[in-house]
Amino acid sequence: MWVSQIDEPTEIKVGIEVIESRLSVDEGMIERETIKNHPVLCKNRIITNPIGTVFRLNSEETNFIFGLWRVSFIGENSSIYTAIEGASELRTHFRRERSQKLIAQKKEQYKKLHKILRCEICGLSFEETYPKPLGENFIEAHHKAPLSKTNQVVKTTLDDLMNLSRLFSF
Repeated sequence: MWVSQIDEPTEIKVGIEVIESRLSVDEGMIERETIKNHPVLCKNRIITNPIGTVFRLNSEETNFIFGLWRVSFIGENSSIYTAIEGASELRTHFRRERSQKLIAQKKEQYKKLHKILRCEICGLSFEETYPKPLGENFIEAHHKAPLSKTNQVVKTTLDDLMNLSRLFSF
């Protein structure tokens, strides 16, 4: 979910989760040439104006893409789902450990006192701003003294946390 400006949303806005990607022909990636040679898809923005990230497809185009995707990935007559796996990948970064239990306790404590979760700086309630299934019980708990500013492990209490909307992340 996102808000590009502070406004009253008239529709639900959601992000896209990428579940699978195919980055080579061996993995089942569909090559641009295949789409360019299709009599209908060759006229779609995905080919005529490929700068962008969202391309609306009609049902014929969708069925064709799904057909290509399925055939290129599992083989025309195969019912076995396969994937290319096992590539070695080096990741070099640190990740600070945070207690999900402590965050849940902070939200529960705040909700008991105030009946609804709000940003402790601006008062924003996602529950009041967004449709109930999306905004209900949603808020981020942040450390008042950011963990990124310390070089050691610290003991955190509920008083060290505050509920914030993303607008005020430290």
